[in-house]
Amino acid sequence: MKENKYTITLTEDQLQDIVEALEFTSRFTSGQIGQTYFPSGLRSILWEKHKDRWAEHGNHLEAASTIMKIALHPELKIYEHYSIGYLDYVDSLYDMYKKIWHVLWRDRGGDDTSVHSSFHPVTDDEPMEIEKVNP
Repeated sequence: MKENKYTITLTEDQLQDIVEALEFTSRFTSGQIGQTYFPSGLRSILWEKHKDRWAEHGNHLEAASTIMKIALHPELKIYEHYSIGYLDYVDSLYDMYKKIWHVLWRDRGGDDTSVHSSFHPVTDDEPMEIEKVNP
């Protein structure tokens, strides 16, 4: 069965938001739960709401992250997480994150010989085609 393919047009900021959402969801689902991996938009919202008492609320966020991790992954220790190969869904999200991040890296001046472009897809999915459209 042939799978449908779709093309969408995004601004660089929108593509960056997707990159952050993919990274966050893949890490969260594999047990890397904590504010370190919050997308910048979420961090900005939290900062605006709690900047006057950030030290206190930062501790609350870490506590809430720990509770969420225990609820989702009771089999893991607090500092453990799953890695590549744990779940196909997570691998696919992480792979898309890395592929899109590489395109943004390159478009922002990164070169193809840098360590940032030396990633290997974690899935056997078809290659993702990302084309930059200039106005």
